[in-house]
Amino acid sequence: MSKRSGIGLVVSCFILFLISILPFNTWQADAKDWDAKVRPGVMVGSSDNPDDYFIDLFLPLVGGDTGLIFINPKVRLDDDDQEEVNAGIGYRQLMFDKNLIFGLNAYHDTMESEHSNRYNQWGLGLEILTDWADLRANYYQPYGNRKDRITELDKYYFGPTSLMTNRGFEEALKGADVEIGVLIPFISDYVETRVYGGYYGYDSVIANDIDGNKFRVEINPIPFLTLNVEAKRDDMGSATYVGGYLNIPFSMGEIFSGGNPFKNFSDAFEFGKGYGALTERMTVKVERDRNIVAPDRVEKSPAKIADMIFVNADYAGTGLGTYTEPYSSLSSVPTSMFYDKGTWVYIFSYDDIPDTYTDSITLLPQMVLWGQGYKDPVMQLGGGSSPILDGAGTGNIVTLGARNTVMGLTIQNADSGIYGENVTCANIHDNTITGHNNYGI
Repeated sequence: MSKRSGIGLVVSCFILFLISILPFNTWQADAKDWDAKVRPGVMVGSSDNPDDYFIDLFLPLVGGDTGLIFINPKVRLDDDDQEEVNAGIGYRQLMFDKNLIFGLNAYHDTMESEHSNRYNQWGLGLEILTDWADLRANYYQPYGNRKDRITELDKYYFGPTSLMTNRGFEEALKGADVEIGVLIPFISDYVETRVYGGYYGYDSVIANDIDGNKFRVEINPIPFLTLNVEAKRDDMGSATYVGGYLNIPFSMGEIFSGGNPFKNFSDAFEFGKGYGALTERMTVKVERDRNIVAPDRVEKSPAKIADMIFVNADYAGTGLGTYTEPYSSLSSVPTSMFYDKGTWVYIFSYDDIPDTYTDSITLLPQMVLWGQGYKDPVMQLGGGSSPILDGAGTGNIVTLGARNTVMGLTIQNADSGIYGENVTCANIHDNTITGHNNYGI
């Protein structure tokens, strides 16, 4: 059985479980016609956080005086070019003489991310709602493709004896959240107001896990309108959202019978009624994370790109060819244990004054000779005054092997600045080569 088929089976069994636990007397012929809801809304994010635009449909399928099965499709867009579709099915039951609502739900979510990658997940939710207090919990499990390489997120740096990188990815995270809320007394006698606090956690296989806290204020000045203020803080930073959504009621039963589906529409504009009976909360919006959590991530375990030998004429010590204790001359480079095929030699300075070297260097095949005068546009390393390699009027300054790269240097005043015999695939760029007796190259 494939992973996708297994997930479908789990979700199907969960839905059958919901139906099987419903009390028989819930499904009567004179069952209550619960209102459907269409909820267009927006949440405006602070600073670098994107604005969310969504439309949420709450559609009762079957129900009675105390129970309800519904479906809940939803579409969401945001300013980061993410597009998401959610499809859920849920069950809510009035219990304990209509003093508590118990709910379960299952969802499938699919999202195209800001990097144009497609991610899928399924989720399960639990709801316990009362007049005065609420408890909600959700679990999210991505499946299929869960990560994609994002090369522009790669982080490069110089290690003691190597060029290192932490590679960038976009990763869909599995996780869970829980929130507890209370009705604010006195104010809610006129304007229903609830305050929520909660925790969320998401697991990463690439970088550090994300753990955070969230707070939310939900205000219903009239049944037609819900206002929300959300704040969260986690390992990646903090964010605040302000917005809300409309609650537009309509009757599915009236649609199928040819009646007026908006017969209860005027009730949605009653101002100052405060909080109503618990039965009115049977069709409230299901609260889940608004999107599949797929942030940009950088690997916590670095990878080595190449061995390196460092040269800096400003260093006063003996030098070991490392980044913190570089050689002070080019002639020391062949003494390094890393002097071998494919090694990079980086010549840099501690100040803005270009250093001058009067010795020469011979490159082995695939070696790179990099002066800090060249700033790599991808790695964002290098940049500054070009080191000067001066031949003092004689000899060859740089002798090539095969498939070498030479960049970011001023090479001057020799018989030949860069010399190679029967050399293939040399990459020589972003240098100043001048004043030689025979040839620059």
